[in-house]
Amino acid sequence: MGLTHHVEKAIDAGTFAQMLDITVKDWPVEEALGYAKLALKCTEMRRRDRPDLATVVLPELNRLRNLGHAYEARMSAVGTNSGSGESNDQVSGSSPTAGGSWRTAES
Repeated sequence: MGLTHHVEKAIDAGTFAQMLDITVKDWPVEEALGYAKLALKCTEMRRRDRPDLATVVLPELNRLRNLGHAYEARMSAVGTNSGSGESNDQVSGSSPTAGGSWRTAES
């Protein structure tokens, strides 16, 4: 309950982006904000106030997964085209995270 309160306050104050991990240098902030708003709806106490899993939550998760795959494909293409010889193994479809592996400041 405390986390939802902090997220709601940050959204209302327009400071949500400040809550995101600063080591990730290219957050899709609008998508993260939309996902946070959906997550807040999922925490409602009454069932009728929560979004439907099949018609609301799952399509959004699929959209975000596709966004992650598109990002990974772009980053792989940039790495291949850059000729730098760097390996992009960390940006692969086998990532253990749901949305893929976003580049961090260290990568």
